[in-house]
Amino acid sequence: MKQIQADSKKIETILQDMLALIKEHGGWIDHNLVMTAQGGALSLTLEGPVNAMDNIITMPEALLIPAEHIGLSVRDGQFVVDPDKTVITDVQAQLLDYIIALYNESDKKGWTETYCPFIALKDYPAVLDKILAARVHHEKFYETIDLWRRPKESEEELNAVICDAFLKTRVLGQKEGDNKQVSQKIMPIVDFLNHDNDGSSFNFTKEGKTRLQVASRQPVIESRECFALYNVMDALDSYLGYYFVDTRVNLVRSVPMTINLGGNRTLQIEARRTTPNKGKTPQHLNDLRRIMPIVTRADGSDVTVVSHMMITLLPMPHAMRRILLAVIRGALGEEKNARDVAAVTQKAEREIVTKNITYYKELAQVLDDLPAAAQDLPAVAMTRDLAETQLTKLYKYLYDPAFWKQAADMT
Repeated sequence: MKQIQADSKKIETILQDMLALIKEHGGWIDHNLVMTAQGGALSLTLEGPVNAMDNIITMPEALLIPAEHIGLSVRDGQFVVDPDKTVITDVQAQLLDYIIALYNESDKKGWTETYCPFIALKDYPAVLDKILAARVHHEKFYETIDLWRRPKESEEELNAVICDAFLKTRVLGQKEGDNKQVSQKIMPIVDFLNHDNDGSSFNFTKEGKTRLQVASRQPVIESRECFALYNVMDALDSYLGYYFVDTRVNLVRSVPMTINLGGNRTLQIEARRTTPNKGKTPQHLNDLRRIMPIVTRADGSDVTVVSHMMITLLPMPHAMRRILLAVIRGALGEEKNARDVAAVTQKAEREIVTKNITYYKELAQVLDDLPAAAQDLPAVAMTRDLAETQLTKLYKYLYDPAFWKQAADMT
């Protein structure tokens, strides 16, 4: 079976050379795994029989390239690198040359300019401000976006932003050393895996030498494509972090809001793009662990803060209601009876959905108000697709009887 399928002979040659070098230095790729390059898009497909969750790629740590040391820049419209040879090994440098050549043949610089909203929509601050308002970000994120949005006085400054914006979509954080400091690594071949919330995790194993392993996950029923889980994301998360709209995902992360629970008690939803909650989860919510928020409340405070809240559709239509019920029961205290807690929960549930509908309708209006010159921009079309995708899911949640007739346990 041909392990490489590319619409460009040059890309096919690059992939053949990269694959040979990886195998020569201890990397393992399942012989049924096919690397596909079509129209600038890269993906991995498993064509032969394999058990779900069997490993399909094993990559030695020595083949993972420290991104902060590659010296990525742009010359004559193409990505180039100037790696720090005191850190980057000769094998990593050779792999890096193949990877950069592949990125250039796939026009990843042009893709980043076209679809990264903070570059493509820099002249339309109303859109960017509206998008950013939908999440609470880490301070470092705000600093980065502010830097990207500043007017650029030279092409060199713009190219630096393009390099930074692109590289952020291509790396995996690895905790290293006794202090568990996170290093960003470029993953040969592995980074061809596209994202799905039901995709494989990236797993580091330390049986002897550290290795990165990825398992077989093919969650799209009509496809043999293998996917990885970048993080649990909705369509806006994928738009912000990876410059695409995930239309298949069955959830919407709520925008920030504060909900009155009665009296002085409030529920504050922060809408953070967090990693899965690794804290203690109530036993009856263990099946929802991957979407559970981090819940905090200072001693004596009437404000309960949750890191995020997922509005979920089938096959888990009552997930948000169940999580809300547990959070609100804790916020209101034991003195409230079950019926009162259920009533507050149902009111909060509807308020969350309707406020998110309002937000995405407002985003669509901001797009409609753009000048005619902006309407044909691919990034504007992508942002409009984002608004429509989220609204479709939110309206389905609000009006589909399936979500309200099948009464969840509200006790």
